[in-house]
Amino acid sequence: MDHEGSGCRLRGLGGCLMIVLAVLLCSGGTVLTLDQLCYITLSNRLPIYPGAEIRVERHNFFRPFGMGETYVELHTPDDGDTVGRWYGETAGRYSREAVRTNNFTYRLASAERSFRRAEDEVGTFIQLYGACAQ
Repeated sequence: MDHEGSGCRLRGLGGCLMIVLAVLLCSGGTVLTLDQLCYITLSNRLPIYPGAEIRVERHNFFRPFGMGETYVELHTPDDGDTVGRWYGETAGRYSREAVRTNNFTYRLASAERSFRRAEDEVGTFIQLYGACAQ
């Protein structure tokens, strides 16, 4: 009798392990999918200015512009008006299209950018901050 009972316990343990594995796979898949969606939307809302030098880059999850928070400081020799126009055209185009199509991934993230004259009076200092799926 005891022998049969231990077989049932082993089968039950195997079932529990399968459930735990399924939960881990589903959770991992969800996190990786969310990270990819965040990366797509933040990369479009906060693109890196062409030719700019990255001075600081911090993120608190897998990668910059993925899930979590990302902070990037850039420097470019271009003037602030040129930088502002480029961001208005590039990021603005993505934002307008996302709102027009009611793209839900756009609402997953928040994005901020600021520009100011560089300390050395040459070029523009750019700050980008994004947060997604927190």
